[in-house]
Parts: sequence; structure tokens; C-alpha cells
Amino acid sequence: MTDEDLAVIFILHPGDRAQDLASIRGRAFENWEFIHAESGWFEAVFVLDDYGHGHAVLLPDKLEYDPYLLTICREHAATDC
Repeated sequence: MTDEDLAVIFILHPGDRAQDLASIRGRAFENWEFIHAESGWFEAVFVLDDYGHGHAVLLPDKLEYDPYLLTICREHAATDC
């Protein structure tokens, strides 16, 4: 195993916008590996390199969250992983 972090998890809060997430992650909300929907939450997983580094973005499916991110998640989410 390695001493470095392989994954970073981002949990969005009300008022967090796509541009805020992009600034913190250092990349736009695109090129996801998969988006999964379960129990009122979306989980978007991004693989960053061949060594297994990645990001997971958790977003509640609620109206007070960024409509842009919710639209992407609702259109692309799988529910049977």
C-alpha cells in the first residue's frame, strides 16, 4: 500500500455551487467514471489517474442544492449498481 491518499471525498452543502466544487477539486464536474443514486443521494466518482487516485462527490438530491449539478446527476445516475 501507499502512504498517500488515494481518494478524496467531497460532500456538498446547501449553497455550494459547481464553480465552488471546481475550485476546490481543481477540475470541472465532468469526465466522471459513474454517478450512482441511492436513498436521496448522488455519488459521482472520478478516476484521476492509472494509479487509482480519485474523487468522490456526494450530493443530496434536494432543491436547495446547485440545479446544474443536480441536473447532471439526475440525467446520468444509475440506480442499480
